[in-house]
Amino acid sequence: MIPREMAFHRADTVAEAVGAWRAALKANGRPLYYSGGTEIITLTRENKLDPTDLVDIKAIPETRVLAVVRGGEDDETDRAGAAPEQSPPDQLQLGAALSLNTLVDVDPFPLLAHCAAGVADRTIRNSITLGGNICGMLPYREAVLPFLLLDGMVEIAGGDTGDKGDKTDKDADMRRVPLRECFRKRLVLREGELVVRFILDATVLPALEGDAESRRKERPGKSTACGFGSRGGWYYQRRTVDSRIDYPIVTLAMVLLDGVVRVATTGTWGYPHRALQAEAVCSAEKGGDFQRLAECSREQLLSLAAGMVDGENLPVKADFRAGREYRRELTVQALAEGLSVLAGGGDT
Repeated sequence: MIPREMAFHRADTVAEAVGAWRAALKANGRPLYYSGGTEIITLTRENKLDPTDLVDIKAIPETRVLAVVRGGEDDETDRAGAAPEQSPPDQLQLGAALSLNTLVDVDPFPLLAHCAAGVADRTIRNSITLGGNICGMLPYREAVLPFLLLDGMVEIAGGDTGDKGDKTDKDADMRRVPLRECFRKRLVLREGELVVRFILDATVLPALEGDAESRRKERPGKSTACGFGSRGGWYYQRRTVDSRIDYPIVTLAMVLLDGVVRVATTGTWGYPHRALQAEAVCSAEKGGDFQRLAECSREQLLSLAAGMVDGENLPVKADFRAGREYRRELTVQALAEGLSVLAGGGDT
């Protein structure tokens, strides 16, 4: 139980949620947006959080959406980067209050489903939400990896301007931002901002998956999966110390799109990271012809993967689960295996 009183606000619209947060702040409260609540409940019980108001966002339709929306059909928000004369592409919209199990079961994009499935166990994933995993305090945030790889967008509402209560309840200040512009180890939000949904270009996803079922293998402490389509494919690997439920030593996600590889990891450097320097190292190999990597031996791929990891020039994380050298070696091995699978279209 939580041994203190709190006010609970159930919002039915984004504007209601933002308005309730601002009203609580104006009354000198400590409001929090509430979705799955796994971290809020745990940390409040441990006296590490002390909220006075919880604003429940689960009843807001936009936070529960899971649909492909034709470009521009639903939108009253600003779409950053879209030229006025161009029709935006169809969008896969994923509400921030969707549970991770929903993503696993519905499987809107297999790479995302695999990243979600690696988090906790099935019972807990009924409560953990997409927004909660990406915005929460645990550093791994595995569900964000596909969005980093595929230049996803995030829709954000609200925020405090510095003067308590100077906005009306109806002023939700909705906007869409490229995730790469607001994700630096974590999603960087101003006080009072609410994450509403995440968005991917729906026209790209079938070209990475096709009609084939994704291939998955489970071994003690190691999960791998891959899928292929007309324009490339994707690869996933998760390594843990324990074959049971555990935080990752490294989770690797890769996408091959139109002959160019993209790499994102979490665990290696202690937080989710799009490895742009590693991608550049890979692109320089074999004259930029990625498919020629299929000619490489395992030793050559391991050497290339080591250069990709070291090319990031970031300190590898060390903790009680894995030392720095061991974690680096697992990352190198995972990268080499991913390069082999994507270059050869082979099995995991």
